[in-house]
Amino acid sequence: MAKNTGKIIGFTLVGVTTLLTLGGVYGLVNSAVSADAGPDTAATIEASPQGNVAVGEAVPAAEAPSSECSFNEWVGKTASEAEAAAKETGRPYRMLPPGAAMTMDYRADRINVELNDQAVVTKVSCG
Repeated sequence: MAKNTGKIIGFTLVGVTTLLTLGGVYGLVNSAVSADAGPDTAATIEASPQGNVAVGEAVPAAEAPSSECSFNEWVGKTASEAEAAAKETGRPYRMLPPGAAMTMDYRADRINVELNDQAVVTKVSCG
C-alpha cells in the first residue's frame, strides 16, 4: 500500500479551466498543478466575470432548523396517520421507507418522515 505523502504523484495537470456555479454566479478557476510542485502549491483563484463573487468564497450556511420543525409527536404513528398530519401542515413533505433513495438538497420547510419496515414513523426532521 502506498504511503500518502500529501503530494500529487504520477501525473501533471496544467492549465485546467473549470466553469463553476456558485450561488447562480459563474466564475473561472484556473489552476496549474505539477507533480514537482509539492504540497505548498496553491491554485490560482480569479474573481468571477461579474466581479462581485470570487470562486472559492465561503457560501453562507442554510438556515438552521428552528422550533417550527417540531413533529416528534408523529414518532410511533402509522405512515398513513403521519401523512395525513403532514398534509394538514401545508408544507412539502416526503415519506421515507427503509432504503429509500432521497435527494440531498436542503429545504428548511420540507418535512422528512422516516419509516421502519412496519410503516411506523421512526424519525421526523426538516430539510
